[in-house]
Amino acid sequence: MKALSCAVLVLLPLMAPSVAAAIAGRDPGDPIDLTSAVSGAMEVNPRVRALRLRYEAMLDRPEQESALPDPMLSYGFMFEDVVTANGPITGVLEISQEIPFHRKRPLRGGISRLEAEAAESAWRAARLDVALEVRAAYYDLFRIDRSLEIVAEEADLLDRLEQVARARYAAGLAGQGDVLRAQTEHSLIEERLLLLRRDREGVAASFNALLDRDAGAAVGPALDPPDPAIVLPGDEALYEAARAARPEITEAKSLVEAGTLRERLMRRDYLPDFRVGVQWNRVDETANPFAPDPGQDGYMLTLGVSVPIWRGRLRAGVREAEAMTESARSEVLDRTNRATSEVRAILAAVRAQRDLATLYASTLVPQAESTLEAAEAAYQAGTSDFLGVLDSERRLLELKLSHVEALAELGGTLAALERAVGLDLETIAAVPGPEASGGASQ
Repeated sequence: MKALSCAVLVLLPLMAPSVAAAIAGRDPGDPIDLTSAVSGAMEVNPRVRALRLRYEAMLDRPEQESALPDPMLSYGFMFEDVVTANGPITGVLEISQEIPFHRKRPLRGGISRLEAEAAESAWRAARLDVALEVRAAYYDLFRIDRSLEIVAEEADLLDRLEQVARARYAAGLAGQGDVLRAQTEHSLIEERLLLLRRDREGVAASFNALLDRDAGAAVGPALDPPDPAIVLPGDEALYEAARAARPEITEAKSLVEAGTLRERLMRRDYLPDFRVGVQWNRVDETANPFAPDPGQDGYMLTLGVSVPIWRGRLRAGVREAEAMTESARSEVLDRTNRATSEVRAILAAVRAQRDLATLYASTLVPQAESTLEAAEAAYQAGTSDFLGVLDSERRLLELKLSHVEALAELGGTLAALERAVGLDLETIAAVPGPEASGGASQ
């Protein structure tokens, strides 16, 4: 039994390098600049780029829709000559231009312009989505990186507790079980490190994808936590800001305006379009040389008008336009209601996470540290057992990790608030409201 005890004491110090190796396996690279990462993702992310290119393409549509149709050039051959006083007509050349009824072309251009504005809003919404995903990934990385540091610090604490247990065991003041319990805690720490490293690789790959980088590219540490002391405007101020700035709402409003113009255009389809042309009739001068003006060609101005007689088709077009406009109006109302409910729910989450992070930092973690110090002192004095020390150590570790998780969730909910309102945090903080003036809106 004595030999087994000695072997245990020899093997225990060898466990620390494996823990250190797990920590050293973290991704290399400079610390992440969140502002630069967000702005970079909003430019290079393939989803955002696709919608930006779609919007830029649609900017050229108003000019196309408001332009006149191409003129028509036609030439006719005579199977049998049409004889005139000056000779037979052998061919007819005509050029004509269609002219839509007054205001049809500007209406088509206006519809395309408003649809381009809707596409711009969709692009801005995608930018906000990507910014939210980048921030969420960043705070997930922050949680993992800070947890790795906390667990590494805990490994150092366990080393110190282990030395105390070994010294008391060597002096015959404690049993071998205390040393073995310290060994078990080391193994659990190593397990935590390995799981955290696994999670970080997955989050880092997602972070790289958002920035259109190789999945295996190095991702540096995320060091900056959100500020739990951030001052937010009141609820109503944020609701109003969301109704004004959220791109989904502005997109639907643009589609309502486009639908209104489309209704007017469909009603103008009841009115005729026009066609103006010039016709040249080629006359064979050799067929009748004795004619008064042999070979003199004929010219003619042609006028045409469309006859919109298919009223069923026209009425169907008007009904379709009216239904699409009403659909867009309902979409505005739905998106406005959802924006308000989302802002309300996220504000509640922000305030809860802010208070929770403050509680951990100001009360729970300091109390757990004091409890551990007291338990360790009692163990060294022989008035308490090692299980009480380990229990206090585990409690402190869990509270520190919970504090980090609360900070990460606060960062994520603040990012979600930015997305729900459609503004960045600096702009949101500048919105006047009760909380900014000293009275939080709960």
